[in-house]
Amino acid sequence: MDYQRITDVPAVSDVAGSDSVYIRQGDTFRRISVADFLQALGITDGVSPTVTVAIISGGHRITITDADGTKTIVVMDGATGADGSDGNDGADGGYYTPVVDQAIPGSISFGFTPSKSNMPTIKPTTIPLPAGPQGAAGLDGGYYQPSVSDGILSWTPSKAGMPEVPDANIASKPILPQYACAGAGSAAEKTIDAVIPKVDGYVFAVDFYSANTAVAPFLSDGENTFGIIRAGQTQQFVPGNLVAGTHIFVLRGNYAFLINPNLGDASAIAAAIDRGLE
Repeated sequence: MDYQRITDVPAVSDVAGSDSVYIRQGDTFRRISVADFLQALGITDGVSPTVTVAIISGGHRITITDADGTKTIVVMDGATGADGSDGNDGADGGYYTPVVDQAIPGSISFGFTPSKSNMPTIKPTTIPLPAGPQGAAGLDGGYYQPSVSDGILSWTPSKAGMPEVPDANIASKPILPQYACAGAGSAAEKTIDAVIPKVDGYVFAVDFYSANTAVAPFLSDGENTFGIIRAGQTQQFVPGNLVAGTHIFVLRGNYAFLINPNLGDASAIAAAIDRGLE
């Protein structure tokens, strides 16, 4: 008996069907092939089953294939169950209200305002707007040029079609009325210390304690207000026209025409007017 051959087999996986094995029958050993040995034991190669599932009308068909052949099982879908009960109402999710604003000229801001405080904030979006075409130049408004002759104050319009301003006899007044304004130069309202007669052509002087810095100043006597306009060709008033000192005005409607812009010393003009008023 060659026992060495039996023990030298390194692993079962190395045994082929053509190899031989020894089996003991009583006191003797019989040599047979591995294939005959497995056949005698009824051992054959295994077969791995395969399973497939196909969708059919109203259900599924399951196909199983193994060593014994193919088997088919049909599983039909179950009947539709009854509807479940209604769930509880969900919490109000809120909503957003669109907001359009134009805080910056030349653009619009588009955003949303939430209806509830716990809703996320949506940052507004700024959309630039295209510039429109340049408009046509405005019409010349014209101006009035004052003049005094023999105590008569006249206003000459710079263009045809302007309303006529009636002449005023300033020589009929005994002296040039004098008022005072002690307000701050930065205040647009220039409050004076007495009531001004609201008469077209009324000439008077105001002593300003501070130089004006307001863009659109006006005289106020507690009863009436008069916008200050510069008399002359351009009729363009600038804050610096009203310096500290004495200025002379002529009333027309709700406006006080400034006779001596940029000049706080009106003594010469006042003296000439006073002489004409005597």
